[in-house]
Amino acid sequence: RSSDLANSFLGSTTPGPNPLIDPSNPNLAAMQFAFTYPLETLPYVTQNSSGAEFGETLGLLDKRLLLIFRSRYNYDQNGSETLIRTQGNPASPLAGTPAVTVITEKTTYDWGAVFKIRPDWSAYYGHTESYSPVATGFTVAGTPLAPESARDDEFGTKVDMKALGGIVTGSIAYFNMDVTNKWRPDPFNQGFFVQDGDQVNKGIEAQIGYYNQRISLIGGFYNANGPFQKNQPATGIQPAGDLRAVYAPKVTYNVWTKFNITDKISVGGGYRYQGNVVASSRLLVSPGFGTTDLFASYVTKFDKGTLKFMLSCTNVSDGTGFEREDSPASVYVQEGRRTKLTMSYSW
Repeated sequence: RSSDLANSFLGSTTPGPNPLIDPSNPNLAAMQFAFTYPLETLPYVTQNSSGAEFGETLGLLDKRLLLIFRSRYNYDQNGSETLIRTQGNPASPLAGTPAVTVITEKTTYDWGAVFKIRPDWSAYYGHTESYSPVATGFTVAGTPLAPESARDDEFGTKVDMKALGGIVTGSIAYFNMDVTNKWRPDPFNQGFFVQDGDQVNKGIEAQIGYYNQRISLIGGFYNANGPFQKNQPATGIQPAGDLRAVYAPKVTYNVWTKFNITDKISVGGGYRYQGNVVASSRLLVSPGFGTTDLFASYVTKFDKGTLKFMLSCTNVSDGTGFEREDSPASVYVQEGRRTKLTMSYSW
């Protein structure tokens, strides 16, 4: 019989009924086989973030000169605990020891000035600070991430003037940025993070454009000496010291145009280029690549709203480029050519 066969097969050495195998009340401790039960680990954090902010803008010289000041007080309270339960019959209760609650307080300041050289031409300076607790992430060692903060000083000029039957707009700025406790996903331990420490970046970014009722043109350019992270260990491709930050290209540029054939039909496209980047594992430098995109749109009134159709085609040149490498076995490649039609209705 099937029950006798099962008991004979699961018995020790002597065929016959085995009283240890009782599905309603098995005696697991008396069985000859050892079972390893997995551990269930539940890390979590409790977080309370709050703050208070005030600011003022003062206009001088008939408001040709604007002085700006803002301040924010940041308060962050974080606690964490890792609970562990052994699965079994029955499972053990959840157990763990809470970590010490960490309270972080930081005041950030923003200030700057804007001077209108002419009604359509301005020069500016700005100092900006930011703060982020990022305490919900852990390193593989179980340490919660330290708060991230940053500051940026920027000088620039901007124009918006009438010319050639339309509007010419443009800007150029020099920036100097510093970020502390910069964090990113751990390339070798999924679900965890690493903090690279201080990250600095200096460079310029510029944009120029022109538009009228028929055509719009815009171009952008970015060039920096970084970002790079200070005092990093050596990798397979970079010596120890100040290393380039991951994922961040040092050069990018783009050119876009849009032509309104009628009040309802428009066509356009553009080219964008991204310079080489360092992979998250720091074992690869992905070469720079560019891609060309095209689009066409049709807009019409429908009932009480506006109906819009958009046909787009990305990577028309069908180029290949590596966007990032999360781990040696996880490399993201630029998408191939993709055509997409969307429809939207607004009222």
